[in-house]
Amino acid sequence: MNTKVLIFPTTERWLNGEEYAFLLRHYKAYNSLYPTEMLLNTRTHPQQVYDSPRNGQIYFIKGWHLREFGFPRQDGLRKEWKWKKMNFTTDLPKNAPLCSYLVATGKVDRECYRMHVVVNSMEYSKMYRQSDVLKDLRANASKSKSKLLA
Repeated sequence: MNTKVLIFPTTERWLNGEEYAFLLRHYKAYNSLYPTEMLLNTRTHPQQVYDSPRNGQIYFIKGWHLREFGFPRQDGLRKEWKWKKMNFTTDLPKNAPLCSYLVATGKVDRECYRMHVVVNSMEYSKMYRQSDVLKDLRANASKSKSKLLA
């Protein structure tokens, strides 16, 4: 079987909306081809983010909504790198969004990294920013988004 994926210059620059959207649509393929480089976690960050983050690192997290995203404390986990997210999202591209992202900053002493946290726009409705809609989503997690937002 001949498997090809697009390789993006993640260590050289931030990706654009089309590139992020492509990675998100094909996250299973990237994870299976690069299991130690593009990790797939469920509702948690990989330990490397706290121990030794690196420029261009990509990982996927399932089960977290962008509003819930954060860096929670965990028992027994020493975090050398302290991460903090900014509380606003940005659309890419701005005129016809394919994805939305927020930025997080990690620091140790004078060393600093920035992280883009990205979701496909098709999976992130602007209505999720309204607290009453978010409460309904959490209360009715088994219902589909289309039924809740109709």
